[in-house]
Amino acid sequence: MQLEDLANELIYEIFDYLDTCHVYEGFFNLNTRFQNILIDSTFPIHINISLISKSKFHRYYIDFIQPDITKCSQLQTLVLNEIDSQSLENLLIGLTSLNNLSSLSIHVGRDSNKITIYNLIFHLSILKHCKISFEENVPLEYLPMSKSPSSSIEHLIINDNYNLNEVEAILSYVPHIRRLSIEYQHRPYPQAALIFLTVLNNLTHVCVTGDSLTNVGIEQFIKNYFRQIKVLHISANQSLSYSGTWLKPILSYLPHVHVFDFADRELQSGPGPGPGPGPGGTGTGTGTKI
Repeated sequence: MQLEDLANELIYEIFDYLDTCHVYEGFFNLNTRFQNILIDSTFPIHINISLISKSKFHRYYIDFIQPDITKCSQLQTLVLNEIDSQSLENLLIGLTSLNNLSSLSIHVGRDSNKITIYNLIFHLSILKHCKISFEENVPLEYLPMSKSPSSSIEHLIINDNYNLNEVEAILSYVPHIRRLSIEYQHRPYPQAALIFLTVLNNLTHVCVTGDSLTNVGIEQFIKNYFRQIKVLHISANQSLSYSGTWLKPILSYLPHVHVFDFADRELQSGPGPGPGPGPGGTGTGTGTKI
């Protein structure tokens, strides 16, 4: 018996053990039947991009993903790793028609247009969970404050380095956010004055990673945006004893915080025990994710 003689159900079971790109490469051009099976089937799509070349994935994307993304009406979770900016932008445009997509995780490759990518993500009206990281650590510039935010994102994780103005601009697009994890970077050049237009009444969990947390502006930033939070994790390139004088008054403005965790990033990379208890809660040298 040959593979072509098997029922579709058995072929689906075999394909379920294989990476989808390998299935595409081995069977898509075999005959019309296998093309129809791959295009019209409902078996889960599993792609390990690290196992295939960029050129092979691009062919797969053009032949298989892009023409049929609107058919994935039940798609709820999508993970994309090291996809080039132009392909990502085209894909995000197609995702607007998916009414069940609630979770999106993206690692963006080089030469990306961050403003366009963020705007496309914020137009995904059903999205609840979003994790985004960029290959290039470049500033996010010229993202305007949103005057009529419509994003439904409740859990936002951003692995990049932004100053407070850029963080504030991002927050203006996500009024329903509950959990926020973001990297913050203090830059030596002057920054524009913070506006504080956004009200984040639902925000309860915050994780902030930064190189320095003592510059002008961040105290007012935390007081305005984090007043309702219950869980606060901070990771910085400075010791807890150095930060204690600054952190204690900050915590006095956060009456609902019942879990506070501080991690010294420099200590994490070297030997020795973690710092002791901090103001308002417990300190740790290992850090905590939310």
